Amino acid sequence: MSPSLHSTITAQPPSPVQIAIGLGANIGDRVAALNAGVRHLEKVADNIACSSVFESPPLDCEKTAGPFLNMVLTGTTQRSPIELLAHCQDMEARMGRTPRRMRTTGSFQSRKLDLDILRYGDFNCTTPELILPHPELRFRPFVLLPLAQLMPDWQIDGGPSLADLATVFRDRGCTIHPCELRGSEE
Repeated sequence: MSPSLHSTITAQPPSPVQIAIGLGANIGDRVAALNAGVRHLEKVADNIACSSVFESPPLDCEKTAGPFLNMVLTGTTQRSPIELLAHCQDMEARMGRTPRRMRTTGSFQSRKLDLDILRYGDFNCTTPELILPHPELRFRPFVLLPLAQLMPDWQIDGGPSLADLATVFRDRGCTIHPCELRGSEE
């Protein structure tokens, strides 16, 4: 990593930066896990808004994986990208997150909570630790649909708006759930 990129991803921003974080869970009390994720992110972000909750089939997971609940949180932060990543990874670890891919199958594991930084202002980077904006978000309806609710006009790298991209994914396996995260699943 170049010295200038390292200093950029570790430096505190001079003013609050708009962020978007994807939250997902597919084991245990999924609603409680999403609630815990939101509460944890409130420690590092202000002006928080949450999307609706979407249920989707697992993608690239082990064959026995159950469906995911997914949502997106937007807000502002004064943390550096690396600090925000560390905060997300700390919460995932507290919730029992194991390594991202199973060594034997190459697939993702089920998880109580998954937190992905989707956007950090207009910052673009590719490092071993972090790629921004998230490289897969435009291909994943369970991320794109909730993100489009909160940031419909955002264009990833000058491409179509999220609202336009979301029209491609409508009715492709994501079920919209009411955004009521106060209680546990029944």
